[in-house]
Amino acid sequence: PGGGPAGDLLILVEEQEDKVLKRDGNNVIYDLYLNFVDAALGTSVEIPSIGGKVRIKIDPGTQSGKMLR
Repeated sequence: PGGGPAGDLLILVEEQEDKVLKRDGNNVIYDLYLNFVDAALGTSVEIPSIGGKVRIKIDPGTQSGKMLR
């Protein structure tokens, strides 16, 4: 249609930085800050994710800097 030569449609997708979630390769990182009591005794917290909020369990004795999957 239009009588011109056929061509390709090129689309550039750029990732927009999120205010809460960070990307590290294929991983999504969320920094969770817990008080000492919750880290020592364990707790359950709701955190944001790509698909909405999820609830995760923090085991008793969780150390600062621990990476949860």
